[in-house]
Amino acid sequence: MTYNIAICENDIPFIKRIKTRLSNLNLYKSEMKFYEFNSGFQLIDYLDSSTIIFDVLFLEVQLDGMDGYHTAKAFRQQFPDTVMIFCSGEMHPKERDFEVSPYRYLLKEYSDERLRFELEAVMERVQGERKSPVITAKGNSIELKIKTNEILYISKLKRGSCLHLHRNSKHFNAEIPIATKEHLDVLKQCLEQYGFARPHDSYLVNMKYMKSKLSTKTNLVMADGTELSVARAKAKNFQECYEAYCLKK
Repeated sequence: MTYNIAICENDIPFIKRIKTRLSNLNLYKSEMKFYEFNSGFQLIDYLDSSTIIFDVLFLEVQLDGMDGYHTAKAFRQQFPDTVMIFCSGEMHPKERDFEVSPYRYLLKEYSDERLRFELEAVMERVQGERKSPVITAKGNSIELKIKTNEILYISKLKRGSCLHLHRNSKHFNAEIPIATKEHLDVLKQCLEQYGFARPHDSYLVNMKYMKSKLSTKTNLVMADGTELSVARAKAKNFQECYEAYCLKK
């Protein structure tokens, strides 16, 4: 298993230090692929043209141009669940920082021992994020194993369900539908604990990929721009599910 690790940082010695310390965590040494970016603009431009799914992002708070907060906000639109680590020479978190859910703050002055402790905790969290359930499906007659964090939403079919994937999923292909024999009722029971909810009889949505809730409360927008309706009879329960999900983030 390969872990894709992004480092958006303009402090070259600190980049080398992070990479060295991560590589020295023997459990993960052969499973890491590093992607380096020296500005927020460079990182976001890369995301627009790449299909890489990042497991963790180390992000300098005080970047030139696009600062850490705005870079994190743009990054979160595509990767709502990636483990994000803020890096800084001094610890002054702002209230707005918590909007983008950083898992840790790393101070550059940390000793090697303290840094190792922090990085071990980071990689344990990354491993935990990887342990999401898998749905067996077919695309173009080929059997696929789809992780739930690859799914934007699931729609109802006459025989089973259709999985609509995030564009960064390695299985994403706009021309080939991905279908499973499992019906929505069964999938709902299995996926509720992983952030899925049913705003309509015709589909389940992965709430972490909800881009926005429209003011009418009868529609929602997914990360790919797809607009889905919320059934009046399910609106109250769906809102409660969404609020509970937000509290757990």
